[in-house]
Amino acid sequence: MSTTHSIQIISNQMLLLDENDNGCDGHLLTSLAAAQRQLQRWREQYTFDYSKAIDSVSAFFRQQAADKRGVDAAFERIAQEVLHIPTLRTRDSDGLDFHDIGVASLRLALQAAYEAGRQASK
Repeated sequence: MSTTHSIQIISNQMLLLDENDNGCDGHLLTSLAAAQRQLQRWREQYTFDYSKAIDSVSAFFRQQAADKRGVDAAFERIAQEVLHIPTLRTRDSDGLDFHDIGVASLRLALQAAYEAGRQASK
């Protein structure tokens, strides 16, 4: 009789669990391609719902991308509103890419970034 395993994602780890939810193996989620390769290796040795695992891993990376877009938007807003820098995109021009920033403005920008992170973690 074949033992059925399950895949669970906790934080940025993909875990292979046995039927008693004991950890058998783990994989750090760094890229979708690497996660898919690991799932293929596990699939050769263990029985688990492969399509459900692929869906979970894909959802994890979609959420990571959405979170990054949110962070990037927060940084852009702080740059514009606090530091009066129109964009954080590199424009390959010293006059456009380098800015003189006073320490008081820098402190306000850091406080705004800290507060945005604190609010996001609630």
